Amino acid sequence: MVFTNISMNNDNRDREVVVRKPTGVLQEATWVERNRMMQVYFPSLGQRMWLPHMLTEEGLVPVLEGGRYRDILDMACLQCEPDSEDYIRVHRTVYDRIEVEGEYDSLRSTRHFGGLVWYLVQQERIVGLVKDLVEKYL
Repeated sequence: MVFTNISMNNDNRDREVVVRKPTGVLQEATWVERNRMMQVYFPSLGQRMWLPHMLTEEGLVPVLEGGRYRDILDMACLQCEPDSEDYIRVHRTVYDRIEVEGEYDSLRSTRHFGGLVWYLVQQERIVGLVKDLVEKYL
């Protein structure tokens, strides 16, 4: 059983969601359970109840091969919270692929370019991007 505080004066991040396990133990909901309940009671426009296939590990491969990096990242932003495991996994996978392929232009004028730069700096793999920027006089 899942118990959710659905009063309108709470933010979804602060909303209390607890689960009673079959053993009788009452505990805080996991992020997956919490997100599912938030989608049931407070649906977001365009967001699906379950993770779209293109964001799963096996569904991501053909979309990446098609070079649809922006579409993937846009879908991840719509479907996942920024601190969720799926959001982080998808972004890392896409950023790694862009860095390996040298496809920096695919995100250059989008809202995702800053995240790509930040990720590459944190991973200490910024050389390829800097080289690309210098070669294109950017």
